Amino acid sequence: AAEWNASHAELKGRLDLTRVGVMGHSFGAYTTMVVCGMRPALDWLEPPVAPGKGLGPDLRDARIKCGVALSPQGVGEPFFITESFGSLRVPLLGISGTKDSQQAGQPPENRKDAFALWPKGEHRFVWLENARHLDFTDSSGSGSRALPSASRDDVQPLTRAATLAFLDLHLKSDPGAAKWLTAESLTPLLRGRITGVDVLAK
Repeated sequence: AAEWNASHAELKGRLDLTRVGVMGHSFGAYTTMVVCGMRPALDWLEPPVAPGKGLGPDLRDARIKCGVALSPQGVGEPFFITESFGSLRVPLLGISGTKDSQQAGQPPENRKDAFALWPKGEHRFVWLENARHLDFTDSSGSGSRALPSASRDDVQPLTRAATLAFLDLHLKSDPGAAKWLTAESLTPLLRGRITGVDVLAK
């Protein structure tokens, strides 16, 4: 982004690098969580990294002001341990659902339950009834699909609305955006296979 801001034909001088948000899905969610301050676990790395167990280094990028993690990881193989979450330093939005299973056989609820381990801050967690892992891939606005999902088009309007509100709140300092980060405000966007929405805050 810094290089683009300096020399890109279309983006030169148009990026405000003092207000940067980052987002990702699945392994991209893990990356987002780590650069926002959560510390990865060493326990499952191959080859091992000394001391082999416990917390890895702090890999936070101080330029990042907030993050959005789609299918954020919970406790367990291969990413985080219980102590990983407490070092979160910037506002983070997590979005997942009741059919969004985690690796190593962890149930979808493992993603939501980890929100209790996030420190107090300006964080939100959107929990969608019947949302699946692949619903957050391949934007429904694009013309191609790498991975099929029957409920993608039902999930993505909710995901877009919550993400835009969160970024407006924390990158544009728009306090009015917070009103959209509630179950009451997101419920009218429910459709198709997605039959419920809950929003946790802390």
